[in-house]
Amino acid sequence: WLMDEGDIDADWARLSERFEGTGHIVGTQATFWQGKALAAGRGAGVERGVDLAAGAENPGSGRYCEEVAVVTGASKGSIAASVVAQLLDGGATV
Repeated sequence: WLMDEGDIDADWARLSERFEGTGHIVGTQATFWQGKALAAGRGAGVERGVDLAAGAENPGSGRYCEEVAVVTGASKGSIAASVVAQLLDGGATV
């Protein structure tokens, strides 16, 4: 799952939405990598870090943002794994 810069730029809106409402820990990580990008002189990485950090700290986004789920049997390729992915994508705590 490695993408080149062009692929990331083209799909940035969708990719960045996946970080919305993920919380303080993810926001802190985004800020850390933003600093690394800044030190390396990578402007696009700095901008992306700002977007991700702000989005992660934005509570209450996603269809399932108020929900908590415990899912068992979520092995690779299972239906449960697919359900977990959808719940996480919708902002649930899983």
